[in-house]
Amino acid sequence: LLGMEADGGEGQDELFAETNKVFQVTDGSIEMAVDKADPESGEFSGVFVSEQLSDTDMGSKQPKKVLLKGIMFGRVAEVDGTEDY
Repeated sequence: LLGMEADGGEGQDELFAETNKVFQVTDGSIEMAVDKADPESGEFSGVFVSEQLSDTDMGSKQPKKVLLKGIMFGRVAEVDGTEDY
C-alpha cells in the first residue's frame, strides 16, 4: 500500500476517498404517532418510524439507507425555569 502511494501515480484513485475527507449532512425524516395519553399523569406512548442515511466515514464510503422503528414513551411536565438539564 505504501508503494502505491509513494509513486504518485498507480493506486491513487483507490486511496483518494480515504485521504480526502468531507463532512456531509444528509436529509432524513421521522413520523410519530401517539397511541395512548393519560392527561392526569401527563404520560403518553406511541410509535415512531425514522428514515435516514448512514454515515459515510467522512465521504470515503457510500451511505446506506437506515430505517428505524420503535416504541416511544414520555411525560409532559410544566416548566418553571429552575430545571437543570
